Amino acid sequence: LDMSAQLCLNLAVQFLRYMPALQTIASSVILEVAPQMLDLARCIRGVGEVITWGDAAPTHPPQWDVQIEVTELPYLFRTRPRDLPIAANYLRIPQDARTAAAAALPRDHRIHAGVVWSSGEWNLSRSIPLDHLKPLFQDPGITFWNLQGGQIRNQWQTLGPALNLRDAPALCADAGLVPLAAFIARLDLVLTVYTLA
Repeated sequence: LDMSAQLCLNLAVQFLRYMPALQTIASSVILEVAPQMLDLARCIRGVGEVITWGDAAPTHPPQWDVQIEVTELPYLFRTRPRDLPIAANYLRIPQDARTAAAAALPRDHRIHAGVVWSSGEWNLSRSIPLDHLKPLFQDPGITFWNLQGGQIRNQWQTLGPALNLRDAPALCADAGLVPLAAFIARLDLVLTVYTLA
């Protein structure tokens, strides 16, 4: 994904936690998201109809009375810091994705941590050189998983073979957001750089 698309996806996931509140004041809600986010948006609690543009756009676009950008929802609800919809388990991950994640990450007595070290090429100051994380990777009690997306994810191979370093291309940020979300849900923690603008 290019960074503008990645930023839109990050923002959407943050603000879609307003969906249950929005449904309490609207007779119906139609959510339009980027094509890459279509499957994940359907997993967010409070989301009903989800559409997108491009090849997957509906043949007959639905009609609506009011259209609002997702980033305007805090203003719509006059949100104060104490009112933020901080939520856990707000994704309803499909069972098939959870089963695949469980098969890839069986439960054992180790700590399992996902790693994302780069926010992209557009602002290198938001990234951590992977070499700087090598001391952390020496902990034998932790299994580290490469969740990095884009071409830079291949840097993981430069770390060399180690029993506690895992690379699962089918579960990285390029494999689709639902498989990635299912896998993250099984991890003990995720170490990541700040990817929002």
